[in-house]
Amino acid sequence: MMTLRWPPIRVSRVLALGLSGLTAWLAGDLLVSADWTSGAEMLWLCAALGLVCGLCLGLTRWVWPIAVGYSVVVGLAIGLDRAFGLVPWQVGLSSGALDLMRVRLWALGETVRGWWVIAALGDPIVDTRLFDLVLSVLLWQLLAALGWAVVRRRSVWPAAGAIGGALALNHALAGLGDLALVGATATLLGLIAVVQWERQRLTWEAAQIDSPEDLWDHVVPPALVVVVAATLVATALPWVGTPQGWRAVADLLERPASQAAAQYFSTVRQPASADVAALFARAPDLTRIGSPLPNGAGVIMWVRVSDPPPPPPELSRSAGIPIRYWRNAIYGDYSGQGWARVTPVPALLPDTPEAGARLLRQTFEIVAEHGAELYAVNRPVSTTVAGGLVAMGSQDALLVGRDSLYQVDSLPSDVGRLQPLASGWESPEAEPYRALPDSLPERVRGLAAAITAGAGTDLEKALAIQRYLRETYPYDLGAPLAPAGRDVVDDFLFDARRGFCSHFASAMVVLLRANAVPARVATGYAMGAYDETRGAWRVTESDSHAWVEVFLEGAGWVEFEPTPSQPERTYFVSGAEATAPDVAAAPVGPSSPRLGITLLGLIVAVGVMILWLIWRARRAARPGALRVIDLYWEMCTWLAWAGVSAAPGQTPAEHAALTRSLLGGWPTLTTASTQITNLYETTLFSAHGASHDELWRARRLWQHARWACLDAIQRRIWRALTKRLRP
Repeated sequence: MMTLRWPPIRVSRVLALGLSGLTAWLAGDLLVSADWTSGAEMLWLCAALGLVCGLCLGLTRWVWPIAVGYSVVVGLAIGLDRAFGLVPWQVGLSSGALDLMRVRLWALGETVRGWWVIAALGDPIVDTRLFDLVLSVLLWQLLAALGWAVVRRRSVWPAAGAIGGALALNHALAGLGDLALVGATATLLGLIAVVQWERQRLTWEAAQIDSPEDLWDHVVPPALVVVVAATLVATALPWVGTPQGWRAVADLLERPASQAAAQYFSTVRQPASADVAALFARAPDLTRIGSPLPNGAGVIMWVRVSDPPPPPPELSRSAGIPIRYWRNAIYGDYSGQGWARVTPVPALLPDTPEAGARLLRQTFEIVAEHGAELYAVNRPVSTTVAGGLVAMGSQDALLVGRDSLYQVDSLPSDVGRLQPLASGWESPEAEPYRALPDSLPERVRGLAAAITAGAGTDLEKALAIQRYLRETYPYDLGAPLAPAGRDVVDDFLFDARRGFCSHFASAMVVLLRANAVPARVATGYAMGAYDETRGAWRVTESDSHAWVEVFLEGAGWVEFEPTPSQPERTYFVSGAEATAPDVAAAPVGPSSPRLGITLLGLIVAVGVMILWLIWRARRAARPGALRVIDLYWEMCTWLAWAGVSAAPGQTPAEHAALTRSLLGGWPTLTTASTQITNLYETTLFSAHGASHDELWRARRLWQHARWACLDAIQRRIWRALTKRLRP
């Protein structure tokens, strides 16, 4: 009985794989170090996956056009997902994953169409994701070509040369250190040498020439000397060949002097520093969306509330903490570049709370300088600030005054009164908060319709838009201002695709209004961190925040949180009952069993494909004699389906003769049967066996003859059916 064995592990093969992996890591690291765009940090992953793809394709025995096409498709898919986040990986197997992917694909189409229009007008495309996509796809293909050449033992000069040239160009344009480029170049040269050695060894084996076993003893020491010398030279060049190096040497010599001065003259008065600016309470300014946010650890205020205190952090039960916002401004009119503040309504006064209503008491101690806009949870109804309540309509009010220590009672929206009513209801107070400028691009309206497809109520639409924004766009405090004249929300949704609370809140309100849902932007401060020693919430400069308020029938203004850096606010509706808004929970809507079946089918299909690739790889690794036997019996199985059955005691030559007599109408099939049978007999009875080239030609011949065999099988089945149906 013959046993299956993997090919013997050779030092050259292990070195080739190791150097290939090191090349992928260095290439990705050099491109990430160049920091061309904010999305460049994942290029090393594209390089690693591209190399793995090339190695796997090398094991499949596919011809190079099919392998190149497969690599291009997979690399483009990975590049699109990396640049545009098409697949919602963080959602997992939830019911909304496919809907979310559908909306993201629609947004991608609109983005590409926008690029086409900009290019047709001759204007520059400022979207960095196009550069990320092109760079990741090129990097993937180069590393895939390198992996293919290593496994197939082909010449790696083209792929290695292209990678080296790309890294040299990256080094020159980005001004990186020479040492990293020298290391990458040395790795590529070593890989070329190892692969060339392996090819030479195979040539010697094919010619039955003994290869010198002690060649490595003569090659390795000089190679190590060359690598060490190159490393030393590359290390010394930045020190002695550039002005930056000389400055580094000067800093190195200056450090002992500064240390001595600090030791012996520490009591000398230091030069006076500039005055530190006073700390000022400042909420986000939305008159120009994208203006920098306040950032710092300075304490703005301390807030005590009548809510129960949060549990200790070690209990990890923060999801049950009621989420509050300290609001001081409301924005209503959108211009395309910013928002205008809502003006008070002097003729109105806040509603008096009903008897037995659950009020939320807050005590504010503002320790920073502040303006006349004071802070409170939405819908304040009473305060210790004299004349401090200013009505913003019949449902809400703001707090104004100069007090730094005050109390306020609020009547937050009763989410238990949310009703599952359809959209389109009318209210004089809600109507102004549905307005949008005529200049709003149509693709923003199209995206709003795509996100809310299938949502029947205002609440469901708000939750769908909140979820889409949180799971699609990354939070980035360094997002730049939108170009002059551009709609800021359109730029955030389709071009910049990153931002902070001002962008997220503005985008959600615009998308809601495009669905005729009344909404507005509120600003102030997020909740902050709880201080157990003071029993109060510590609010710092970095807690400056903007969020969304949606006017829902029967509940008033309800808060939503589209910014992914903040806890999500989720509401449930079942008849007339709802859960508290502060506890994290699953999205609204029943799960779809068809989605689970579809995803399960995809997982099974991918598993079958992986098993098939492993089977092909193990089969390709079998010895040549066993592969000839496999080919012969594969052909016999196909011929049996075509009607050529092997009788007991029949020799291979007799079986080939029977094939020629029964299937003489297919010359390609009979020729393949004769040649594969001769190769099979040579393998069994000859001392030399079949060569690698003979096996390769036989497999190619059978691949062409397989179509003729399929035609013969089809005709045989047709004859059998017509014979049964014939009267």
